[in-house]
Amino acid sequence: MGHSVGAYILLEIIRNHRKRIEDGAKDFDLIGGILLFPTITHIARSPSGTVASKLLEIPRSAHIASAIVKSLMYLIPYSVLYYLVRALTWWPEHAARTTAAFIKSPIGIKESLFLGKDEMDLITDDKWGEEVWGAATDPYTDSKDTIHSNLVFFWGKNDKWVAQKTRNDLIAARGFRRSKLTSSDSASLASSMSSPADGWKPSMFVDETRIPHNFCIKHSEIVAEKVKKWVEEIIENHNER
Repeated sequence: MGHSVGAYILLEIIRNHRKRIEDGAKDFDLIGGILLFPTITHIARSPSGTVASKLLEIPRSAHIASAIVKSLMYLIPYSVLYYLVRALTWWPEHAARTTAAFIKSPIGIKESLFLGKDEMDLITDDKWGEEVWGAATDPYTDSKDTIHSNLVFFWGKNDKWVAQKTRNDLIAARGFRRSKLTSSDSASLASSMSSPADGWKPSMFVDETRIPHNFCIKHSEIVAEKVKKWVEEIIENHNER
């Protein structure tokens, strides 16, 4: 399972897994994956990505920004920073404390900015073949591992880190189901994976309940309930084949 850029990493893990098996190596069983609010193509075209990419193009911007933050943090105790974060964001205690600790960490800001620059540069075109998306099978791999992708994509309706055109183009090109989820979602993965023609394709959903990209702050239980159901159905679908 991957969230945001973690979804990109998930697809790369699948690609490496396929390659290892094709090369004759024994590897773990891979029966599916869940990609939450995935930023897997053209992140720089998203509303937030457009701003971030311009700022990160400034020479030594990561060094300058982290030096400024670090200097300020020498003057602001953790307890004060925590209350500032909570007052400005209205986040719950656990999220505010984690954010304050991250800001106070020695290299957290610098490393996150370097990571952001890499994301803007690397996350561009769809770079994966059908061996990742789920269509390809080969003689070195258990058919249960490859013939169906069992990949589930869950996008937010107005995710500031995903351009809507980029998302819609990817769904049209790669997705099997083009459903919208509501709070009373009762969609089953089993039906979306049963078509002999398109059943191998990933199931892709766009949420309509306005769950934000940073769902872990206030909406973790809602997403966890969805993920639980998808995990159970992925396992069930895999065992039936």
